[in-house]
Amino acid sequence: MNGASKKPENAGRGTRLVNVFDLYADTAIDLNRVDRLELPPQDVEKYRATAGDVFFTRSSLKPEGVAWSAYLDDDAEGDAVFECHIIRARVDRDRAIPGFVSNYARTRIGRAYLIARAGVTTMATIDQQGISDLPVILPKPPKQRELLAALDAARAARRRKLVEAESLLGGLDAFVLEVLGLTLQPPDGHRTTYAVRLADVREGKKLYPDYFHPERLNAIRAIAAEFARLLIASRQGRRLPPRTATGPA
Repeated sequence: MNGASKKPENAGRGTRLVNVFDLYADTAIDLNRVDRLELPPQDVEKYRATAGDVFFTRSSLKPEGVAWSAYLDDDAEGDAVFECHIIRARVDRDRAIPGFVSNYARTRIGRAYLIARAGVTTMATIDQQGISDLPVILPKPPKQRELLAALDAARAARRRKLVEAESLLGGLDAFVLEVLGLTLQPPDGHRTTYAVRLADVREGKKLYPDYFHPERLNAIRAIAAEFARLLIASRQGRRLPPRTATGPA
């Protein structure tokens, strides 16, 4: 079934809400990281999301984004609902493991089938019948659990590597300044930093118009020119004196 309509004035409080972007974030939905939506009790019951539910995106601007799947693991606890751009499916637990079905829907074969069943006008959309018609190759439940555990272990290892990479990138600023021989002036309350970390964007923080401020663009050009200057000097075997980065007070 399709989920609850999300009214902006009711967002940010109430029951935890599974959104479309939660399906793209990971295969298993983390209810500790979702938004909230205030709904009357009857709608909470009608659109309730429970452990073992499998979800699919109902629409997307591009065909590649339609029918993207994620699920609630069996250890998911507490009240939650799902929004109207999502289709909820429930599987026969005697025959299928929800996580296995969701991951199968993400495979090349599953994606090709679901995209082919989507209708495309101004957006790509798929209905509940298109989801329910997905043929799924089902080994015995113990084998499904084994395969799902292997996938989860591989994803956990990948997440650890990403955390390590983010930690290494956290020291990139200092490294670049050292290589360039630059020293940043201490903040004096009059400067604005026109930069944002990728991790902040992933967490949903916004890029404001100042992101494209002329001073920031000029700073990028100056850094590019400095890189070119150092590269030429290193190829010629010369060592250049350090420079100090200054800006308007």
